[in-house]
Amino acid sequence: MSDYKYRDQTLRKMGFQNYRYYLSSQLWKEEIRPKVISEYDSKCMLCNKKCTKPDVHHLQYSEANLSGESLDGMIVLCRRCHKKSEFNKPYSDKKEKRSLEQVNSYIADMIIKRGN
Repeated sequence: MSDYKYRDQTLRKMGFQNYRYYLSSQLWKEEIRPKVISEYDSKCMLCNKKCTKPDVHHLQYSEANLSGESLDGMIVLCRRCHKKSEFNKPYSDKKEKRSLEQVNSYIADMIIKRGN
């Protein structure tokens, strides 16, 4: 089962219709997301810039992450870095969403490059 299908199945068990509903929920917007942003001081993990409207990226879709029991497996990314991570050709009409494994590999590679 793909990571995205597992995520959607887990969210349905939690009472959410889909990921979009989850992201618009009070749980996400008022509890989980602000905690992750605070944990990283609103700084993008890839470009290290302070973000005014940071995205929170799930590195994994465990039930503990999705419910907010654990903040492990979530990081802050600026919108630009998030798009570049999640999509092949992010600014093209033919952008394709990467698998979670590909996204995480891209993020890990970029963090390593930034460290050099």
